[in-house]
Amino acid sequence: MQNDPTYRAMVAAGCAATAHLRQLASDGADLDALQEAAHQHSLQRPTLDQHAAALDSLLQQGFALLTQPSSHAGGRAIAAWRAVFTLAAVLRAVALHDSQCWALAARHVDLALLLGDAGPQLASALAPLLAQAAAGVRCDGSSGVRRSPRLAALSLGAAAALPRVPKAQAAELEAGAPPQASLHLLGGMGDWRALREGGWAASLLAVRQRLGHRTVPVEVGMGRWGGRAREGRQQRLMRLDDFLDEQVLRTRRPSPLEEASPLAVTPTVPVTAARCEGYVAQHLLFRQAPDLLGEIGLELLRRVGDPDPARTAQGARAWLGPEGTVTPLHFDWHDNVLCQLLGEKLVLLCFPRAVPAVPRAVPAVPPEEGGGEGGCCAACASVCMKCMYPCDGVPNASRVDAEAPDLSAFPRFAGVERRACLLRPGEALFVPRGVWHYARSLSPSLSVSFWFSRTEQKFER
Repeated sequence: MQNDPTYRAMVAAGCAATAHLRQLASDGADLDALQEAAHQHSLQRPTLDQHAAALDSLLQQGFALLTQPSSHAGGRAIAAWRAVFTLAAVLRAVALHDSQCWALAARHVDLALLLGDAGPQLASALAPLLAQAAAGVRCDGSSGVRRSPRLAALSLGAAAALPRVPKAQAAELEAGAPPQASLHLLGGMGDWRALREGGWAASLLAVRQRLGHRTVPVEVGMGRWGGRAREGRQQRLMRLDDFLDEQVLRTRRPSPLEEASPLAVTPTVPVTAARCEGYVAQHLLFRQAPDLLGEIGLELLRRVGDPDPARTAQGARAWLGPEGTVTPLHFDWHDNVLCQLLGEKLVLLCFPRAVPAVPRAVPAVPPEEGGGEGGCCAACASVCMKCMYPCDGVPNASRVDAEAPDLSAFPRFAGVERRACLLRPGEALFVPRGVWHYARSLSPSLSVSFWFSRTEQKFER
């Protein structure tokens, strides 16, 4: 294929055209300007129709390359492929949009955002195309939210309740309170328009109506649905509508695994979906759909010491999955504000009793994760790690089931204090870096994590 003159012409045109589209987007061009610019290049319509087969072949080849785990190591060749893939996917989306192939147009835009290097400006410029595609997608009548049986938190044992703060805005935190304290914040999301009537996260139906036509990466578990156990796949790409029907609400039988299902859309290793068939986990939702940012609130992030809430929000991670979805016991390298949007989620925080429950002694953040000096002394870290039984090669993940620990296999975990938190919609949990925690969804659940590093070690009053 690389020796085909049409292919070489597309690649050559692609490099120049991609730069042109990015420049237009950064200058604030609207969708009409982007479409006009696309039609000015060598891949424009009507020649675009003549080269459709070759263009689709290019996309297929790029898709196969960019979904391999090795592609996330980067390099000049991968960067070039991402640039050309972006242009090819956008151009196909424009042609499909003009032909009123709404679902395919939206999918190609999402492929450009997930696998290419479209960037935030181009993503924002393409929002009108996606909005038109969403309006054109026919509703299939399966958008109702099915009531599912609630899972009871029966195995908490002696876990104590985490202290609850009635309202984050009026939280009477003690002067000089250590920033490592975990807090269950019952208020603080009042400025989230997404949760109000008409907001994109007001209900599961609202999520479907706003985002159901979008293509998202789904981490696959060890069952048959995702092909992970059989073929080693880590993720699937599918419309959010289909994921909701097949895995979250289970109103439709799962579709067969497609032959070209990707191995790894993102560099994230899927461990959170191990106990369920599929989970939209750690998804950079607001980079894929930046128009949603206008409906989330930043006041809560400011109050817990985030020095740049707007930047943190852009890199926030979304978690959407069925009841029973488990995130195994682990700690994060950064401070985390976990905001619950839909459903209920049980979170267990674990503190080895050999170190204070509100410690200054937390595992240091590795430099490659954005950390610097600090963290706990070697002795405290050693005690902590011995109690938590970290996984081989993954020091921030534990082999212990925090809800039902097997003390015969992990006897030192008996020295761990557990605190329980039941998150409901509109509530948040502040989890400092280095604090071990575990989560299980008690119903279909949508959460957003905001990871950040504080420069000032104090709470705003």
